[in-house]
Amino acid sequence: MALIPLMIDLDEKKVVIAGGGSIAERRAKTLLKSGASITVISPEIKKGIRALWEEDLLIWKEKTCKRVILQMPF
Repeated sequence: MALIPLMIDLDEKKVVIAGGGSIAERRAKTLLKSGASITVISPEIKKGIRALWEEDLLIWKEKTCKRVILQMPF
């Protein structure tokens, strides 16, 4: 897989993260630094994401992420 560097201004942009594990936590922390408004979609979340959610730093939708959800506006 070839990775492509991407420079994008995410300040105040809505970003969806599918999953609630350690990779999602790492991505959420990085995206928070960019000023993104983050929604995590996962039936369960790890301790690190739960802490961010409890601090109101992101939104958690406690459900399974389906393709149709990603196509819907928030």
